[in-house]
Amino acid sequence: MFQSKREKDVFLTSALTVLSGCFPSITGVYDNKKVTSNLFSFIIAPPASGKSALAAARDLVTEIHDEKQQESEAEYSTSNDNSRQPQKVLLIPGNISAAEMIALLNANNGQGVICEPEADTISNCLKQDWGGFSDLLRKAFHNEPISYARKKKHEYIEIKKPRLSLSLSGTPNQVSSLIKSVHDGLYSRFIFYVFRNIPEWKDVSPKDGVPIYDEYIAALQKDIKYIYNISRSKEFNFDLTGIQWTKLNKQYKDYLRESVTFIGSDTSSIVMRLGLIQYRIAMVLSILRYFEKPLQDLNLACSDLDYGIAEIMGEIYLKHSQLLFKIMTKQLDDGLKGNIKNFFNHLPIIPFQRKDAVLIGEKLGIAPRTVSKYLRKLVEGEYLYQDKPQGLYYRIKIK
Repeated sequence: MFQSKREKDVFLTSALTVLSGCFPSITGVYDNKKVTSNLFSFIIAPPASGKSALAAARDLVTEIHDEKQQESEAEYSTSNDNSRQPQKVLLIPGNISAAEMIALLNANNGQGVICEPEADTISNCLKQDWGGFSDLLRKAFHNEPISYARKKKHEYIEIKKPRLSLSLSGTPNQVSSLIKSVHDGLYSRFIFYVFRNIPEWKDVSPKDGVPIYDEYIAALQKDIKYIYNISRSKEFNFDLTGIQWTKLNKQYKDYLRESVTFIGSDTSSIVMRLGLIQYRIAMVLSILRYFEKPLQDLNLACSDLDYGIAEIMGEIYLKHSQLLFKIMTKQLDDGLKGNIKNFFNHLPIIPFQRKDAVLIGEKLGIAPRTVSKYLRKLVEGEYLYQDKPQGLYYRIKIK
């Protein structure tokens, strides 16, 4: 369905997030608290960089959304109550106030998914209703109770266990509009995926053997709706094995020490919450795997395969969160001094090969062996991204 690796990454991240909002009856115990599978994610890239794959993730659940709306309309048409109540939906619009959000969540048993391809939609709501909306999102991430009261109507709404998933994409400039600083509690609650692509024209002609998007998505929609309808009627319990718990604890103990030591203590909350995020990713993968061959047992054990996938994704998302942290705290260029900094500044913005870097090095009086060493250090320091299969290097620089 998607040709480029970036589009596949964007779709995978967004699809996991959207689907995490479709399994409200699946819970697990993390840090001695019962948690759901809900995720928050933010795809960050310049315009025309392939972020549109997020829209495909949203399409996965539109059939569920439409069915819930139809149920809501049918209930209203047969009701004697003329007052219009909030509709039953799955997809919640991003241009909404905190009060409206709570009303919609309340009408849907605390469940909802926000999927917005333009982060400004959410940012505008935060500006107008900063305290309420930001607080709602922070609490919803941890399934903590949220409430709302209106004096005029003597109305009080409380959602004891909100189950909200949030999938966003936007440009680098839109990040600071939504998240003012790395000290904002929202920052560490998100999966971040940051990239920069040079826009390239892709072949848009029909291809033999490649399914038409609408037909392919329609088939997936039916599968997802089937899983949704079955899973919401049962209470599933998710857990890791003892060995997997040991791995997770060691993994994040090491991540915490390294991140605090080499980047700063302000990154500790990123690592702390990423452990929960990785656990939730494993939950989503496990429920999807379960329905390949459904059993009567409602206890979901995480396979070593799915845990391994979640573990790798956790490592990747940590690197992206740390990269964005460096960008937002203006640390990205720290440590580049002298010849390596001059060499980096002369590298092309467009993707380049090692031979291109060697030619640049020659002009600067830098030996080929030193160029190789510089390239390795720049990749390790996340100043460059290396696509080994293609033999290309990409500058990572977001202004």
